[in-house]
Amino acid sequence: MTGVQTCALPISGGDQVRNSARPHRNGAGDERGVDLLPGLPEGEEEVVDAAVKLAVRDLRISYGDQEVLRGIDLEVCEHEIYGIIGPAGAGKTSFLRALNRMEVFNDDMTVSGTVLFNGRDTSEVRNLYALRSRIGVVFPLPVGLPLSIYDNVALSPRLRGIRKKERLDDIVERCLNRAALWDEVKDRLDALGSLLSGGQQQRLTLADRKTSRRGRVEIPV
Repeated sequence: MTGVQTCALPISGGDQVRNSARPHRNGAGDERGVDLLPGLPEGEEEVVDAAVKLAVRDLRISYGDQEVLRGIDLEVCEHEIYGIIGPAGAGKTSFLRALNRMEVFNDDMTVSGTVLFNGRDTSEVRNLYALRSRIGVVFPLPVGLPLSIYDNVALSPRLRGIRKKERLDDIVERCLNRAALWDEVKDRLDALGSLLSGGQQQRLTLADRKTSRRGRVEIPV
């Protein structure tokens, strides 16, 4: 596609890790043979181009007069899993909040720079609910709905007009399987989601997010 930035992603073959906090500007394809995990065969690899899904340019975040992050630049390609690691208080959560405009909930938080999602500047998006339906954040302390396990997952499809029970059943089972929760709850779907353990509630929240449309960015914190 003309004018779309691309990254090279490895498909199949040896698993790879990155040594630095920032990706190589040409993507993981240029890192082959450098960061292969020890003891694993290199195997065969096919490198494909993937469009940049999320791009951050010179992001700065402040609380009052205190600047907590500055000069953040990164790109995340479609289907890429991107990890951000740092000690407590390093600004990881503040950075993630800035991705889907959650700074509007905190009058003391100031964000500058550019966040592009599918090439569009998120600061120009007026419908923040639509933006957050595309960039989801799941925090360590999950906040599910006061509904049954089944209804927590089925709510989003119902709001999109899906009413047939057979289709809802299929969506609920598929999403719970993808969240690695189906085998644990399939016999008690009518139970309250709030009665699940903390880890199970977080996976239930992930299952709920997976019912939304494709082309999303999921951000577990």
